[in-house]
Amino acid sequence: MEDGVYAAKRAINRGIENAADLRDTAVYRVKRNPLQAIGLAFGVGVLLGAVVGWIGRRQRE
Repeated sequence: MEDGVYAAKRAINRGIENAADLRDTAVYRVKRNPLQAIGLAFGVGVLLGAVVGWIGRRQRE
């Protein structure tokens, strides 16, 4: 039982470390290429808005 708890704690800690690494990488890339980051965020926003609008339109029909 303790092995399972220990393994779960290790997995959680690994996930936390990976999330922190991902955040640090994102911050670094935004600092190096701010315009590219803005363009990417804009594109993702437009894409998500289109998908949400499409789903909303389908539900009304």
